[in-house]
Amino acid sequence: MSLLKSNAKTLWQYITAFWSHSIRRQLLLSFGLLIILVMLSFSCVMYVHQKEFLYKTDTERAIGLVTALAASSSALVLANDVPGLQKILNGFAKLPDIKSAMLISARGELLAASGSVGKQTDISTKLAWFKFSPKHEINILANNLTLVDVAIPIASDAKSGAWARVELKRDLSNSNLQQLKWTGVNYSLFALVASFLLSALLAWRLTRRLYQLTEVTLSIEKGQRDVRAEVVAHDEVGQLGKRFNHMLDTLSYSERELSRMNRLYAAWTESSEIIVRQKNPSLLLSNICQILANRVPFELAWIGVPGQDDCVEKVAYGGVSTAYLDNVKISLDASKQESRGPVAKVLRTGTYQLINHFLQDTEAYWHGVASQHGFNSVAAFPLFRAGKVYACIAVYSVEPNFFTQELIGLMSGLANDVTFALE
Repeated sequence: MSLLKSNAKTLWQYITAFWSHSIRRQLLLSFGLLIILVMLSFSCVMYVHQKEFLYKTDTERAIGLVTALAASSSALVLANDVPGLQKILNGFAKLPDIKSAMLISARGELLAASGSVGKQTDISTKLAWFKFSPKHEINILANNLTLVDVAIPIASDAKSGAWARVELKRDLSNSNLQQLKWTGVNYSLFALVASFLLSALLAWRLTRRLYQLTEVTLSIEKGQRDVRAEVVAHDEVGQLGKRFNHMLDTLSYSERELSRMNRLYAAWTESSEIIVRQKNPSLLLSNICQILANRVPFELAWIGVPGQDDCVEKVAYGGVSTAYLDNVKISLDASKQESRGPVAKVLRTGTYQLINHFLQDTEAYWHGVASQHGFNSVAAFPLFRAGKVYACIAVYSVEPNFFTQELIGLMSGLANDVTFALE
């Protein structure tokens, strides 16, 4: 018993694992089994109804035949015209599914039959009670899967009375039922194959995008962070793919922002170490620019101070795009176009300036030179000495929307440390 329970448990676990392993398999089996169950139920119901209809028709046909036999032979029975009775019975013998048709006297003597006459039947005891039956009552002697046996009285006189009897086979009905059964079986098999093919197609169409999402997750797991799901529909799976892509974009953005913050924080930490060790202001500012350009990295990091003729002079710089400084002029004169950039505004106002779409203004004086270097984001921060704006530290990135509030906070902290070192 314990072994049987163990085997049953193992079988159930196997079935459960097989079922739950794949959504596509669940859709395929569920839809296919549902279709075949519906088709089998429909076939069974049709078979039962058809069987009832055919058997009822056979019974009604047998009753109709025996009633017609009784009506056509009543006068001949009273006249005891056996040849005439036999002639009538010979006509009944040609009807389909007739096993026998006979006329029986009240004494049990076979008056006439389809193919036999004058024989004493073995049903005299079975018909002995007929004489007590009401006149014209139809008696169904047998009604089974193969035969309908019906008798009806012709006259109630005990001496001259007789009975008409018809035995009708169900061969034609059973043949039709057998054909219907095999037709139902074949149709059910066809429906089974068709339903599984259709369910396989539907399961593939419904789950292929889910499998695509699975492939995307595997690619993401392998480090391909730029892979995204293909959204080709607006149904539930399409909405899932859209939200999945949005989630990946959010995660990528968060990782990118975290990486930027970590790199900028590392640059700030390294700059703090330089501030402690380096006492020469010029070397200090130059080292800080190099650290920002190498660590973050920024394409350009430089420090400018007000110079002669209201122009900004560079005192320290670093990065791969320092040539930008040779081709651009920055003025502190608010009336001039060259004073509209972030560096000039910082030196005039003492507050940080931020442009996350540096190339968007095509009319800006810096647009031509900046576009050559691909600058998209610029941030500038003031450096103070003796409570007044002494210089400006500016950093440039090729990435649009590079500077967030967190990065601005870190850069402001670095600028404050440099201000403290300069004072």
